[in-house]
Amino acid sequence: MSDYRVRRGDTLSQIARRNNTSVDALARANNISDPNKLREGQALVVPGGQTRPEARPSQPRPEARPASSPVTAERQRDSFAPVEAPRTEGGTRTWTDPANSDRSFSSRDGVPRFNQADAAWASRRLGGTGEVGSASRDSIRAKGCAITASAMAVSALSGRTITPREMDAHLDRNGGYSGNAVNFGQVGGVTGGEPRITATRMRGNLTADGIDQQLDAGRPVLVGVNWRTNNTATPDHWVTITGRNADGSYRANDPNGGREITLRRDGNGLVSTRADGAPHDYRFSGQGVTFAGGRPVRPQGNGQDDFTTAPAQRAQAAAGPAATGSNAILNDLQTQGASAATAGQDRAPAGVAGSQQMAETDRARLERYQDVFRQVGAQYNLPPALLAAIASRESRGGAALLENGNARFDPNGYGLMQIDRLHNPGLIQGGPYSTEHVAAAAGLLQRNLETVRQAHPTWSAAEQLRGAVAAYNAGPGNVRTLERMDVGTTGNDYSGDVWARAQYLASRGF
Repeated sequence: MSDYRVRRGDTLSQIARRNNTSVDALARANNISDPNKLREGQALVVPGGQTRPEARPSQPRPEARPASSPVTAERQRDSFAPVEAPRTEGGTRTWTDPANSDRSFSSRDGVPRFNQADAAWASRRLGGTGEVGSASRDSIRAKGCAITASAMAVSALSGRTITPREMDAHLDRNGGYSGNAVNFGQVGGVTGGEPRITATRMRGNLTADGIDQQLDAGRPVLVGVNWRTNNTATPDHWVTITGRNADGSYRANDPNGGREITLRRDGNGLVSTRADGAPHDYRFSGQGVTFAGGRPVRPQGNGQDDFTTAPAQRAQAAAGPAATGSNAILNDLQTQGASAATAGQDRAPAGVAGSQQMAETDRARLERYQDVFRQVGAQYNLPPALLAAIASRESRGGAALLENGNARFDPNGYGLMQIDRLHNPGLIQGGPYSTEHVAAAAGLLQRNLETVRQAHPTWSAAEQLRGAVAAYNAGPGNVRTLERMDVGTTGNDYSGDVWARAQYLASRGF
């Protein structure tokens, strides 16, 4: 710990950067509830201390082909009689029912609104073919919120109407159910790969910041909410978040009635009440589904998408402020961020928020090498923010190095990017902070990427790049499945944490 006396014009962010700490850490250490009320001459306690650098990987194991991994089915616990859809004001007739060309669906933010009680599919059997009657507990009307929410999101990302009827038929054909519960990993396959869309289930660690990143990239997000039970690990209902309002609240399409509702921040979660348009009092606690691939959409004007923009133009417009240019690929995945063990280095929370906090702590140090990351990133066609994020994870931007560039706790680790002398002696080039050193690390990352591409040709470009990041720590042979990519890496979170740090650093200009 050290002390700092506030000077005229100081902000909490500036003080944090000067002292290599984070805004959150400063606020907690000094019980600051309003960072805009700093006083000139005020004495602040500055939290400090070095953190242990990233442990180096063991000898890479031989490359293995992907192993199959079972997909856990998500129980759909909503069980109610959905109300009739309200009248839509100002909507544009854009989404045509593929089974009835005379019928179309309204939309908001480029995402169609579907009602799980719609007579066109309400009586279909979940987890099996045929009709069961809409009053059955196995019907789409009673428990079809997950497939209805998925159909809305995948329609938006594919640019074509995929109703709950089409989604249900696809899941029936492709093992997308366990009983009447949905395997979310299968929902993107309804497009037949044109375009390729993948879904990732987030179990308790989807944050509002993570939702913001997806929306900024033009991607709707599924969130699980509870209204009937308090078991937040198993949502009672699913809705599709489509956009963000000026006050920071969120717009969402609710399958119960095909209505638009508002979700508002409440601590670390989100809530929606009857006053916000919800039929019940909903509470979101981190359960969700994010998407990668497809053709991201952008709301037009007031959020009513007129669909006059071609899909390719919409995709180009979707590069949000979080990551643009050579960093844009970072928008294509949402990871779970840092594990509790990794985040505990900074007493940060587990998940994306912890990754962001650690990246912010390192940001002032990383900015010294920002031009190097950009130069080397351009040379190797890699996102510069990703190189900076690796430096953050490996050496905390240099804070965990001795004066000679060696790691404080690992005699084999060298430099900002912590290249291992034992396993990669030929890559020990230049000074510990030099362009040559960063280029050697980028070359290793690029070679890992080529290996992952050959082993996993069906993965998206972002998934392959994330695999290369995992291989940077544990070797290409450890990268076998998307679901278990980080198992065996340091902290069992390496690529997920680095990716989340990279997204944060990209949003800060790296």
